[in-house]
Amino acid sequence: GVFLLAVGALNLMLAAMPVMAEDVVLRCAPTFVDRPAALDWSVTGVSQVSNDDAADPDATGSFDAVGHMRAGPGFLFVQAEGSTSENRGRVSGQFPLSNADAATAVDEDGNGRIQLSQVNYTQVNETFAFAAGLLDPSCYLDFSDIANDETRDFLAQPFTNNLAIAFPDYTLGGAVHLHLEQTLGLTLFLSSSNGLGDNDKASYSNLVDVTDSGKGVFAAAELTAHGAFNYRLGVWVNSRDFENLDNPDDTDNDYGIYGSLESDARPLRWNIRIGAANPDVSETAGFAAATMTFPLGEHMAGLAVSYQHAADDLDGDGDGGQPDGKRPKNIGWGRRRRLRQNPAGANDSCHSGRRRRRRRQADNRKPSPRSRHRGRGHDG
Repeated sequence: GVFLLAVGALNLMLAAMPVMAEDVVLRCAPTFVDRPAALDWSVTGVSQVSNDDAADPDATGSFDAVGHMRAGPGFLFVQAEGSTSENRGRVSGQFPLSNADAATAVDEDGNGRIQLSQVNYTQVNETFAFAAGLLDPSCYLDFSDIANDETRDFLAQPFTNNLAIAFPDYTLGGAVHLHLEQTLGLTLFLSSSNGLGDNDKASYSNLVDVTDSGKGVFAAAELTAHGAFNYRLGVWVNSRDFENLDNPDDTDNDYGIYGSLESDARPLRWNIRIGAANPDVSETAGFAAATMTFPLGEHMAGLAVSYQHAADDLDGDGDGGQPDGKRPKNIGWGRRRRLRQNPAGANDSCHSGRRRRRRRQADNRKPSPRSRHRGRGHDG
């Protein structure tokens, strides 16, 4: 067994103006915003140690600045972020799933940088909401109130999103959420299959070249229902050229189904996620996770467990479908979220928060032996 200890997760949030948590919803794009503009920023630090001799002690950090401004009937949303570099040979590099906040903004060589991660426009009314521009798909899908934010909920990637979903990184696209009934909603999402961190150069020129060879679309539909429990059921497809695990010369689309069940009843709150993906290309062919939180004095405590089912062809002909120099398939590089708030007066129709995800390693670099994906949702 491997022992991991994460210390810190220091999170500092300051507002540029006196804005209360109820006033601004920092989802992927703000909704139910009473003020014409606001800016929040957050700094997070994490220290980790392991008893694995191949994983040296580790320290990672990240920075986020999230702002919105009223523009006509909607809002313009902007997010900038930065992070420390990839730490290969250290805990976060050897065990990427253990720290969903590590190396979230890096260049093609894995060096930390400051980047513009989201720029999009959002409009919300009583019957529908939409967002378009540069955005994070996982902000609109697979949401949980207790297991969605690596700086406020759980640090490990399996407890921030469903690892079976092949979300793109920050990408060009759009989302529409329809309020079908008082307790029922439908979210539709369509974007490029490749986000900022999914391209070889991790550059904006690669990002806007949506017709480049091997690229496709990411599309998803999610039905949400609320009552004594919160239910989610979704389907998705990513049509980029994924290498076949058993035969690297073949490519195929990735697709899957997922669902979740959550109870907000206090003091004990819990969430269960399940998901499945195309086992021909997705190393995470099946996924399940259970999380719960409860008060412990003046603080909150949590317990969580997850299971990933590896594809039968993962080892293929001895190389797991991963020839040298190729990035891993859909084993998930997670996405991140922060500054999550739940506004008063929103009638639970929208929840805030955002996430981001560790960018996939470039094709010209040897993949790490472990890793995986993560997302946020928009309630009915």
